Amino acid sequence: MALAVDAQPDEQDAAQEQERLRRAEKLVRMLKAEEEDALGYAETEVAAQQIEALRRYFGELYGDEEDGRSPVVTREVFETIEWTRPDLMRVFSSGKNVVELIESSPEDSRYADDVAKYLQWIFWEDNPGFENLDDFAFDGLLQRRGYIACYWEDKEYRAPQTLTGLNDEQVMQLSQDPSLEIVSWDENTESEVGGLNLTVRKLKSPARAVIETFAPEDVRLNGRALHIDKNRYVGIVRRWMRGDVARRFPDMAEEIREHSGGAGNTVTARSEDVRQERFQDDDFDWKATGDEASEELEVFEEYLRVDLDGDGYPEMIRSYRLGDLLLEESEVDENPLASWTPIRIPHRFQGMSQEENVRDLQRQSTVITRAGLDALYQSVVNREAYDATKVDVESLLATYSGAKVAVQGSPGDAIMPLTGGLDTATNAWNALEIIKQRLEDRTGATRQTRGLDSDQLTSEHSGAALRQLNVNADARKEMMARNMASGLGDFFSKLYRLVCRNQNEARQVKVGGKWCQFDPRTWNSDLRVRIQAGGMNREQSLVGLQMIGAEQDKILEALGPMNPNVTPANRYNYQEELCRQAGFQSCTQFFTEVPPDWQPPPQEDPAMAKVKADTEAKQAEMQMQGQAKQAEMQLKGQETAANLQMQQQKDQATIDAQREKAALDLQLAREKAQAEIELANSKAQAEFELARAKMDMEIALAREKMQLESEIERERIASQERVAAKQESQISKNRPGGSLSE
Repeated sequence: MALAVDAQPDEQDAAQEQERLRRAEKLVRMLKAEEEDALGYAETEVAAQQIEALRRYFGELYGDEEDGRSPVVTREVFETIEWTRPDLMRVFSSGKNVVELIESSPEDSRYADDVAKYLQWIFWEDNPGFENLDDFAFDGLLQRRGYIACYWEDKEYRAPQTLTGLNDEQVMQLSQDPSLEIVSWDENTESEVGGLNLTVRKLKSPARAVIETFAPEDVRLNGRALHIDKNRYVGIVRRWMRGDVARRFPDMAEEIREHSGGAGNTVTARSEDVRQERFQDDDFDWKATGDEASEELEVFEEYLRVDLDGDGYPEMIRSYRLGDLLLEESEVDENPLASWTPIRIPHRFQGMSQEENVRDLQRQSTVITRAGLDALYQSVVNREAYDATKVDVESLLATYSGAKVAVQGSPGDAIMPLTGGLDTATNAWNALEIIKQRLEDRTGATRQTRGLDSDQLTSEHSGAALRQLNVNADARKEMMARNMASGLGDFFSKLYRLVCRNQNEARQVKVGGKWCQFDPRTWNSDLRVRIQAGGMNREQSLVGLQMIGAEQDKILEALGPMNPNVTPANRYNYQEELCRQAGFQSCTQFFTEVPPDWQPPPQEDPAMAKVKADTEAKQAEMQMQGQAKQAEMQLKGQETAANLQMQQQKDQATIDAQREKAALDLQLAREKAQAEIELANSKAQAEFELARAKMDMEIALAREKMQLESEIERERIASQERVAAKQESQISKNRPGGSLSE
């Protein structure tokens, strides 16, 4: 008996698993059938237009070009879309809060303004709003339909970390930190410090709404669709890397890693032509990276209305599918997509694009331009008819300057120039002007409205005429803008419901330079959002605003600032719109919004005001007299104090002068004594030097005298010796005793 009881839960689990597998198999079978139908419809109705639209936008060749003929392709599709695109962007991104909540009760007005501000902030600040809006507009203009969607992304945390030895106060501080989440805690028994151990993880990014746009070829709709929210089947092709898919669906991670990817790729192969045309300049294959984790997989996000629970009513089932492998399925309220088309066709989902509107004109313009250029080339490059029997063909074909042509006989009879081409080219250019006019009539993108100053008069258009042209041209663009506003209204309504369903706490963000807190839990999620699409012509809007401002001035002057017709809020709205039309994102740098509880000073009864004024005048007069007397007394006191201060300053100056004079005299005496001492020293030194010089001179003279006397003595002695020698030589040889020579 115990075994039977124990086996009962296993049998129930097995039955539930079998039921789940049966449900998944049925759902996959239905999803694949719906996708086959959607792909067939797309191939027959949409894919060819999408490929052709991309080719015409990029200016690719038509394939009928001939050698020797002009292959030029005109770019009317590109020019039309690129001139319409900025006008649409200016309408929705010029700074004004274009989002408006459609209220259903007086209670809704309490948070209507908060809803508008918060949705605007989510779209423009928390997501790449300009890029998303530009993609949305571009896809619709070129490929009939633009698609945008919103999803809820849960909080993302960093890797957990463990904090040890914390006291109660530290734990309390951590628990109050909104950027931290406590995963687990226990007592610290391994350390002598004690305390608590906490495992926490830090918030990486908060829970938020994510906005995405999708290429038209990646969206699947069942045939003969009327509205994206009423379709039985809506599918989106997601291209994620295998590792990212495994991270998103951890319960199916093993099956995802083992999946070959063949089934999913085969199903979408029939619609890859559009994607290949879009990425014609990129030959890189993301599906063959060599790394299994980074291999690109095509995951189908699908929304199907089907009765899976057998209650007789179809539910909206959202599923994620990788080929035949069902990754996840759940019941949801609606699909996240919104769409728009530039030119609506009643009772049909697919409208018309600007490319379809001008495709035939681009083809005609291309043919005529090619013919005109060919004719122009023929008129510039001379052609001749020649007699082959009289002309040297090789010399005739020489094209360099001064080339000579050999001719037999008369040149006029041998060579005849062929004329033509100019008339054909002129006709071609005239025909192009007609096509341009037709293009302007169809699209509203006229040459006169492409940045031309409407006050610059020409021979054809005056300033008033150009302003009228602007108005007429903007009418067609405004129609497109309103179609786009309708699609954005559906999108913002879904975004509003998404936030109301999923945001379970208040969020503080900075809007318009102020920190605001938004809590969608108190909002009515059943309401819808409307998008206000303004006019295209900024100059015309500014003129209208000036007229409104002048009328408000008249009413304020006549009825005062708190009249019921023009309130401070009305005036601030006028100032805000004026700044937006002037090109500013916000008017807060010029004007400050008047608080709702502001009241002007109360106005008094004229008689009481007169009495009060007289009393105040008398009081002011008495106060002025008292102030005058007080000022006179203060003046006298200040004069006395000033005189005393001046005398003190004079006495002090005399004392300072005497002190300075005494110090100066003392200094002069010191300097004089010092100078006399220095002079005496200098005189003694000079006398000493003079005496020493005299002594040196006398010594030198004495030495020279002695030397001279010595020289004289030596000269005298020498002279005496010479005289004696001479006398001796002159003694007579005949002397007594005989001759000395004998």
